[in-house]
Amino acid sequence: MAAALVLLAGGAVAFASQSLKSGSGPDVATATAPPPPAPALLAPSTTITRADSADLTVIAPANLRGDQHYVVRVYVNGNQVSHENLPAEQQFTLNNVPLTEGNNAIRASLVGDGGESPLSAPVNMTRDDQAPVIQVLMPADKVYTDSTMLTGKTEAGATIVITDDAGHDLDATVTADGRFTADLSLTMGNNPLVLKSTDLAGNTATSRATIVRAPSSAAIELLVTPTTIYSSQLPINVQLTTTVRDELGQPVDGVTVVFGVSPPNRETMTYEVVSTNGRARYSDLNLDSGDATGPWLVTALAVLPSGIELRADGSFNLQPGAPKTGGQH
Repeated sequence: MAAALVLLAGGAVAFASQSLKSGSGPDVATATAPPPPAPALLAPSTTITRADSADLTVIAPANLRGDQHYVVRVYVNGNQVSHENLPAEQQFTLNNVPLTEGNNAIRASLVGDGGESPLSAPVNMTRDDQAPVIQVLMPADKVYTDSTMLTGKTEAGATIVITDDAGHDLDATVTADGRFTADLSLTMGNNPLVLKSTDLAGNTATSRATIVRAPSSAAIELLVTPTTIYSSQLPINVQLTTTVRDELGQPVDGVTVVFGVSPPNRETMTYEVVSTNGRARYSDLNLDSGDATGPWLVTALAVLPSGIELRADGSFNLQPGAPKTGGQH
């Protein structure tokens, strides 16, 4: 709006006015501040914890305007969880940032007169307040040997300590995925163990296991026929027969029996036969003229699926000459 004095006829004075079009004069702009830069969060020394909150170090941007008031906002997994006034120090601590079970992506922003800054790069922390699980996988049943390997599983990254009934810590190996093994020496009967696992967050769990060593009826029986041979009877076939029984005294199928035959002053010969219905027989041991006379030693070796090693010994005798008849003295 503009006004001016107008001289009227007769000397009277009046005001005249007119509207000015928008834009015909200079605009008056209101100065606004831009949003501040994002703060920076420093990664903590430990990113796995069982606590329900964490303290984080923040670095404020440099050269913030001194005529503005700033507020720090904290976000966890995209949700704002707290805010506080920006302190005077450029590096400061955010105390008691709440954590939920599992992964926590933590970010921060600054809010000033010009609005909210971009979010900081995330700091990831894992809250784990659950005790690790301990599983004993093997042995799953009674053991019939004086030693065995214990195998099991716990939480990935956890440690394992295995203690026997005498209070001795056993040598145990644990892999990154939580699988562990330990060699056990067993006495007859119950062998109690205490297993303690500690995960990366410091949670602990204790489990007890008892490995039972039972009396074994495992056996191998060796039959050699004939046991006495004379040179006059050559050539002749010698049969080697074994019966293999498991820890419960039952015949075992599929066990490899190794027969060792040692002639006098000669190298040992070996033959392998797989048992069927607990029986393994080697029938191709042929003696002929020129074979050494004297005692021939025979051994039969087998290993059961449980690891029990079985052995039986026998022999036969190759004598010179011929068998005596009834009238000979």
